[in-house]
Amino acid sequence: QLWVKIVSPPSCLDGATPIVDPADGTTLSVKERWLLGKSFNVWSRLEDGSTGICSALPPQQYPEEQIYEVTFRPERTIRVTGGHRLWTGAAYRDLLAIRKEMELSGPYPVLVITDPSKSGSITTEVIVKISPLKVDHYYDFQVPWIHNYWACGLFHHNTGKSTLAEALSGNRKYILAK
Repeated sequence: QLWVKIVSPPSCLDGATPIVDPADGTTLSVKERWLLGKSFNVWSRLEDGSTGICSALPPQQYPEEQIYEVTFRPERTIRVTGGHRLWTGAAYRDLLAIRKEMELSGPYPVLVITDPSKSGSITTEVIVKISPLKVDHYYDFQVPWIHNYWACGLFHHNTGKSTLAEALSGNRKYILAK
């Protein structure tokens, strides 16, 4: 067996981030789901661009890291780490790269889906501010094979590490990104 450890910048969520399970109708924070330690379901963006319900592994808690508050227009916020990747409507972009672009060109547009079960619920909102908020534990969970989930109106990539591990392997059938 060959083992490879891949390390990347923290790319995860604040513990208070609400995560909807569309199969059982619950909304719990990612920290609450971590405390339960059970798999759950999420909305995911599928390879063909449609949305579907996928199974997520139990969340993991990680050491303290800088958490940023991302403010959108209209007034909406999310809290994530600097390496966290958001779906912009064209690609996944990490938060600190978006922040650098905003320094040069101002507000940053992203695709927002208010209800992933309905095709007509897609709008564009703009990120108007990204501010350091606190240093705290952060949380991540994996959606095997799909590697994304919907939370707070946005699709989030669960990590870059799993994608890199699969690219290095060349064969998803025999690789488990954990």
